[in-house]
Amino acid sequence: MGVDISLGNGGGDLLSAAIGFGGAVIGGAFTLAGVMMQQRGEEKRRKVQDAEALRAFLKALGTEMDTVWATYMVNVGSVIEAVPADEYWDQVWESTTEYFAVYRSGAGHLGHIETDELRMSIVAAYTTAMGLLESFRTYSDLVRSAWALELDAERQRSIAPDQWHVVEQAWPKLKAHHDLTKRLVAEMQEEISRNLY
Repeated sequence: MGVDISLGNGGGDLLSAAIGFGGAVIGGAFTLAGVMMQQRGEEKRRKVQDAEALRAFLKALGTEMDTVWATYMVNVGSVIEAVPADEYWDQVWESTTEYFAVYRSGAGHLGHIETDELRMSIVAAYTTAMGLLESFRTYSDLVRSAWALELDAERQRSIAPDQWHVVEQAWPKLKAHHDLTKRLVAEMQEEISRNLY
């Protein structure tokens, strides 16, 4: 006695449905795998693009600071460094240009810099450089005031020496700010170079 394994009339439909379902599952699995591979590829491309954008930002920061610092040194920095230790600078200098456009416009990129030392050196150099420009504005106001008092009427001449004393007292702070900025700019440039190349 044999076993009948025929599916009868409705069995073919059941088998077709099972094969169709199996094909759909396999097709879905391949589609899902394809989508996942595409997403991984897009993620890798995005990471490469982000890394390239950050690298370009760092290069731009380095170029900006090189340019600003070189201009500063030509205009006033070398003069500051040439003032003898026992004297003070009695001139006015103020920046009339709004510097640091790259830093200001790209400040949001700073958080994407993974290296703490690099991020901190950039922020320290730029903050100190901006502060140096502001210190020059304040110092120049003091010098202008002293010159104005000296050139003013006779009653003001007695006050002028006191104002020059204020300028003399402010000079070491300005010189120290210049020296600190110079050091921090050099450190920032070294960090950028170390992280780019």
